[in-house]
Amino acid sequence: RKARAWVNNIVSRTKTVLSLSVFVSLFVALCCTAKNEVYLFHRLVLMKDEKSTYESMQYSPTVRFYTPIHRLVNALIEYHQENSVIESLHATVENTFVEDCSFTSPNIVLVLGESYSRQHSQLYGYDKPTTPFQAQYAKDSNFVVFDNVISAWNLTYEVFKNMLSTHCACDEGEWHQYPLFTTLFKKAGYNVAFLSNQFVVNSDTYSDFQENILLNDSKMSEAQFDVRNAKRFRYDEELLDECVEVEVSFGRGNLIIYHLMGQHVDFKERYPKEWALFEPCMYPGLSEETAAIVAQYDNATLYNDYVLSRIIEKYKNTETIIIHTSDHGERSGLNGDGYGRRFSFCQEDIEGQYEIPFWIFMTTEYEKKHVHIKQKIVNATQRPISTDNIAHLMLSLAGIKTKYYNPLYDPLSVDFDSLQPRLIWDTFDYDKRMELKK
Repeated sequence: RKARAWVNNIVSRTKTVLSLSVFVSLFVALCCTAKNEVYLFHRLVLMKDEKSTYESMQYSPTVRFYTPIHRLVNALIEYHQENSVIESLHATVENTFVEDCSFTSPNIVLVLGESYSRQHSQLYGYDKPTTPFQAQYAKDSNFVVFDNVISAWNLTYEVFKNMLSTHCACDEGEWHQYPLFTTLFKKAGYNVAFLSNQFVVNSDTYSDFQENILLNDSKMSEAQFDVRNAKRFRYDEELLDECVEVEVSFGRGNLIIYHLMGQHVDFKERYPKEWALFEPCMYPGLSEETAAIVAQYDNATLYNDYVLSRIIEKYKNTETIIIHTSDHGERSGLNGDGYGRRFSFCQEDIEGQYEIPFWIFMTTEYEKKHVHIKQKIVNATQRPISTDNIAHLMLSLAGIKTKYYNPLYDPLSVDFDSLQPRLIWDTFDYDKRMELKK
């Protein structure tokens, strides 16, 4: 009886301790994940999108959908929400028409970088030689650097849909109710190639669901592109090497879009070892960890500079105009405050994530035949431009006549509206917000 009583006493105390431990563990876990639980409530219960959720919470969780069931529910909700968008895009394609096309620029190349902040570009005054090839090209008059270009978003999908759509932030309605400039190019008679090191056709590997709406929905892909690649590559130069044959059948009008992996995180995975020229010791004042991140980002930028030079060299003997920009920037540790992207709109985050490089290169043959376009480009270098404006710039360069073209949004037009608000996240006026910071 004494032994039984002793054992019962121990068991009772153990139950109490275990119960208290479980309670404390759950309480601590709840406190640690509270932000994420609120995020899940907004996304999965209230069915809000990322933008609306951020506006409600004013902060970003660090984990988001951290179990398979959360991801499954989110996928079902997104499918339901985006199905109407797909139907709208299909209807827009069917109702889109082009009045005429002069094929003003017979060969247009649009190069879209990834996560490229102009804070790390030698072209924009960065103190490290990260863009030696571009710096050399910039010595010639046919390489024109723009000084005031921003991205409207820091998420690739949001940038893509707003960049491709002729809808701008000041327009009524939704982006998917306006035609994509790629569909207008194809309807006008241009051959359109989309060569991406991220989003490939008929891929059985990972591809974000939302990007698939624009690019891998069969009707949308057919309506926009004649040629696409079906394979990703570890490094961007391999994309150029493997996709040489896509231009063989091109005719009088060609639009070629390169979508690079660029400086997407993880930075150290974006360049071959021989391009690791920047080292942490070159960044005094930063912690060892942060200096390593910045060095990796600069190495990725240096390698990207080489890839861009290869694209220029590929077309330099043809009548071609090349436009280069990035989908968005990236927090890269340069300011000593982490890396990646976040939904914060302090000055440092805006500069790193939304201020992007933008330049236009004209081959010698193109420059000779289009002196008037070159002058328009030179006159536009200081204009306040957003990725929202690119669709109208592209239509202008091609000479496509359509009711969807708006000269107020075309940076090369004398009617360009320099006072139009440049919204980031469809919410914050970039120019007003940066002026307040000054």
